[in-house]
Amino acid sequence: DAKQGISFDARTGVVAVIDSVRILGPGSADGQANCLAQFTFEPPAYAEQQELAGIEGWEISPFSQAGATSVVASAFGDGASTAAAEKRRLAQRAVAAQELRLAAAEAKLAAAAAELAGIEARAAADRAKWGVKLNADSDALARIANQRHREAAVKHAEADVLTYNQALAAAETKPSSDANRAKEMAAAAQQLAAARQALQKAQAALADPALATSYPSVGPTYPPTSTGRRRALALWITSRDNPLAARVAVNHIWLRHFHSPLVSSVFDFGRNGARPTHPELLDWLAVEFMESGWSMKHIHRLLTTSQAYRRVSSIGDATRYASDPENKLLWRMNTGRMEAEAVRDSVLYVAGKLDFAMGGQELENSEALTTFRRTLYYSCQPEIDGKNPLSALFDAPEPADCYRRTRSVVPQQALALTNSDLVHEMSGQLAGTLWRQLPSEQQADPQLFIMAAFEQILARAPSAAESRACAAFLKAPANGVNAQDAARRREGLVRALLNHNDFLSIR
Repeated sequence: DAKQGISFDARTGVVAVIDSVRILGPGSADGQANCLAQFTFEPPAYAEQQELAGIEGWEISPFSQAGATSVVASAFGDGASTAAAEKRRLAQRAVAAQELRLAAAEAKLAAAAAELAGIEARAAADRAKWGVKLNADSDALARIANQRHREAAVKHAEADVLTYNQALAAAETKPSSDANRAKEMAAAAQQLAAARQALQKAQAALADPALATSYPSVGPTYPPTSTGRRRALALWITSRDNPLAARVAVNHIWLRHFHSPLVSSVFDFGRNGARPTHPELLDWLAVEFMESGWSMKHIHRLLTTSQAYRRVSSIGDATRYASDPENKLLWRMNTGRMEAEAVRDSVLYVAGKLDFAMGGQELENSEALTTFRRTLYYSCQPEIDGKNPLSALFDAPEPADCYRRTRSVVPQQALALTNSDLVHEMSGQLAGTLWRQLPSEQQADPQLFIMAAFEQILARAPSAAESRACAAFLKAPANGVNAQDAARRREGLVRALLNHNDFLSIR
């Protein structure tokens, strides 16, 4: 009777234990008792440690004092039976957790397959929509893409429900004495509730006919008309009334060719920056750049064919040097310093070991001293492993600073080119190659080896003083040397030439 309830009352602070409830009516004609109602409080309707309120109409009386509650328990009072019940509960939840783990993994696999099918369907719909695939029914493909996309969303939501359910079961397998058990159970229950809501939402979207033709495109989508803001910005930057962009560009190009910019503060052309050394030249190049249609190739050709670029870098006239030691008037070419990438590549090139393969995956800097790919293919990032050991000493590029390379001359550079394992390996390779290229009857003359080494490494012949110094270094002592010692001397000479200023400088 909905108006007549079964109530259990107990004094405050007292626990009442009820195993089962049976309500019997008048006996039948054969004398058997007539069971009107029965409550056994057993699974699966009544789960272990679950609040009784809400199951089969049971509820907490509104007249009870605060704190009154109920809970389903398989054992009470007897320590042995309580411990056994706890052990059984943990075992059951452990089994359930493993079953849920397997179910969650299978659900994730099904979700991934559904996601792949959805992507393929959306891609087909996109190709039909944008005319890539001709004579295709774009509307039908759009409906299929939408259906596959919403099915994938349901599969993902189902996988999430199983995943968080498994997390809850894993938390419940912990003993009641675990301090983190309640916290982990609460967190997993909250995530499970959110996942169930997401599943309901995905299922409702799958059943909604209003969403049958709309689907998210595989690639980015853009509005059919542009606001014109980017074009306006580009026109303003390249306007003849705004020569700043052209000045900055030609200043960078000039820096790369002449090793010194017209405006030293390449990152700042404002009032706080440095004044140009040749303002008229800077303006003339900027106008030439704009009038050539912003052609960098034209500026490169203009600079490299100029008389200023073709001048020698040696001082020569001491009078001019005394009046203009910083070469502000460009009466000679500035001496440059080989960049870090070119240093390593040049060492490999002269030894005949440089790998000219183009493209490919970015390489780790830890391999730069043992592999022979061009240096530009090794990673460059701000982290500690963003530079290889050799390039880091020769002013490697800074990923966070793209304006200008630093240029330094420090003792560690000479030590690296003397003691580096890569340099030792390449010097041995080059010395052996040059020695074997000489005819056997000419190998006794050290001058031929010296000449070959200078031409291969420095691209010039040695001076008389250099020839004498190198010959003295290669000369065997009075008691003679064996072939191994002679080879080490030739390797040492090659290593010294790799450390020569003419090898590292650009003149």
